[in-house]
Amino acid sequence: MPARNGVQAAAMVAHGFTGVEDVFSGERNFFVAYGHSPDPAEARAGVGERYEIMNADIKRWAVGSPIQAPLDSLLELIRAQRIRPEEVERLIVRVAHLGAKHHGQPTMPDICMQAPRAP
Repeated sequence: MPARNGVQAAAMVAHGFTGVEDVFSGERNFFVAYGHSPDPAEARAGVGERYEIMNADIKRWAVGSPIQAPLDSLLELIRAQRIRPEEVERLIVRVAHLGAKHHGQPTMPDICMQAPRAP
């Protein structure tokens, strides 16, 4: 998404779109857009000491966040134990309660961990 958004922003500028000079000021600023009260001091807190990149995750898989960790674990099992699909009879997945909330809804395939049922 960040790469796509950057390309989209560059394309918009190339086609004459304009924007504000300071996204942190004005009535519809960054803080209002993200539901925070406009507090520039809060935005500067921890600069040079706290690096938010350390709190970020790398989204390796093209699926929803609840099943990122299970897929990472599965890949590690395949690599470390050299497991092949025909050797697996069943797989039990345990996730944090927040991740388990939507995991089995076939209407949300990006976060569904259930095997498809045979017709």
